Amino acid sequence: MCNDLPLMFKHTPSPLYEGRSSESKRLLTEMQSLIEENKRLVLSNNVGKALSYDADIDKFRTGKLADVSVSAPEFKLVKLTTDELSCLFGSLENVSARTRCMKKEKKAVLSNTIKEFLLTPNLFATIEGVSQQVQRVCCQSSEEVWFSGNSSVITRVDMEGNVREVIHTSSGYVPHDQALTTHSELLYCDSIERTVNVAKNEKQRALLKYTSWRPQGVCVTSEGVIIVSLYNDLEGSSKVMKYELKRIEESDQDTLSLERLEPKLKKVIEYDERGEHLYRYATFVAENDTNNDICVSDHGTNTVVVVNYEGKFRFVYHNVLSQRKYDTFFPCGIATDSQGHILIAYGDNYCIHVIDSNRQFLCYIDNCDFAGVCGIDIDPVVRLWVGEVDSGKIKIVQYLSDE
Repeated sequence: MCNDLPLMFKHTPSPLYEGRSSESKRLLTEMQSLIEENKRLVLSNNVGKALSYDADIDKFRTGKLADVSVSAPEFKLVKLTTDELSCLFGSLENVSARTRCMKKEKKAVLSNTIKEFLLTPNLFATIEGVSQQVQRVCCQSSEEVWFSGNSSVITRVDMEGNVREVIHTSSGYVPHDQALTTHSELLYCDSIERTVNVAKNEKQRALLKYTSWRPQGVCVTSEGVIIVSLYNDLEGSSKVMKYELKRIEESDQDTLSLERLEPKLKKVIEYDERGEHLYRYATFVAENDTNNDICVSDHGTNTVVVVNYEGKFRFVYHNVLSQRKYDTFFPCGIATDSQGHILIAYGDNYCIHVIDSNRQFLCYIDNCDFAGVCGIDIDPVVRLWVGEVDSGKIKIVQYLSDE
């Protein structure tokens, strides 16, 4: 049907138009011939012929074309169905909002409403007595969180501090970082064994293995892509790698086995456009869901390095760009929220820097009596979870308005 519709509107020239057009072309041709003949006569220097020459130009002055009568075309109404109109002019489709998927509950649609910063961030809750130190946090939901400290244990607790699940690292050493896949499998970096492990339901295995590189940080994007920051001891260099996580289902299985997870390398981010290293010592890593930028804490330069989704350099953030309330800057954990803000933990000054997606400093979050901030994360309702190294507490902070 759609292929036939344009025939309804096919333009057919009228006989009058075609006749006048043909006559005009003929007269123009004769005029051009007469002009050429006059040029030849002038160049010939033949006085006798020039005096006896009589140009037949009266026929061009008769105004034969002036009597053309043009009438407005008649519009013929054709009834079209809705489907036919869609074929001709297209249609608007409802575009689903992007989602932030840290787990099932984090698949909530990101709101287009701009949330304002609270004048004074509110300490929503404090989880106490969970550990001597809390170095890393990863939200399972708005009610539960995974955390690790100075031991080989990774623990999931609720807001009351009740233990829900415990995982031990395969090497027996402290995990460097942790994240959740879109299917709620836990990923953690084992820098000793040079692996990124995946764990669920008391089972675990090495998902990514490296020879000379040690994984330092890991995050999972809203599309399920795994991003890992790595450091090479021998070379003293760092890079970031992106993996697509494939899931091979088995028809006779109700649940997916960890053995059926297959990571596929998508991108290696190591150098800028001039061929120089982007990172000196890449540690914490996070993706900004609003524009897919990749944000990395660089402990070698005390900066945060931001590249776009293709790995092209965008900017570097350092303390000079802030209000310089604090003299030093040593970036640790990084988190991003639904507004595109980048939150950077700085434990030595017990504060968190907040910048926008274009490096503009926005504010500090430093009024909640933090005691050694390192790991941070954002839950599905855009609350900030802060792990304290010095106190072993986990604090939940509301820093944006509800509306």
